[in-house]
Amino acid sequence: GARKCDKCDGAHATHDCPHYPKERDRHPDALVRKPTGMGGEVSDGSVVLLTGARVRGQPGDGNCLFHSLAHGLSGVSSAHALRREVATFIECNGEMEIAGTPLHQWVRWDSGTTVGAYARRMASSGCWGGGIELAAVSKLKAVNVSVFEPAAGRAAGT
Repeated sequence: GARKCDKCDGAHATHDCPHYPKERDRHPDALVRKPTGMGGEVSDGSVVLLTGARVRGQPGDGNCLFHSLAHGLSGVSSAHALRREVATFIECNGEMEIAGTPLHQWVRWDSGTTVGAYARRMASSGCWGGGIELAAVSKLKAVNVSVFEPAAGRAAGT
């Protein structure tokens, strides 16, 4: 069967991931436990079947997460403006808890840097965003952010 990276979902072996070369750190979220929501509440873990949705292509400029989020948020002028806003929010809220853990610890586990260094890097166009940025947008904009993946055996958009 086709290989699928556990870190980025790419078509390569996880240990060969060009985007996330480091091993995952051990942290509370990586431990075996029930799924939790952003505030730490227990999720029911159910599968959602999304119908009537459309896949919207985004520019391949390294800012796809922010393009996608800006598209879904009203009142956001651009992906670049949202990126800067999120980076500033992260830098100013290192003690904010996400799923029961301070943001600065998530940053350290993910990047091995301080919140300030991480935020300065994340403010740069082309720097890939991920779970930290999704959580930050959720808190900053007071919205729920959902990530949908195609069902097994189905291509995106079908």
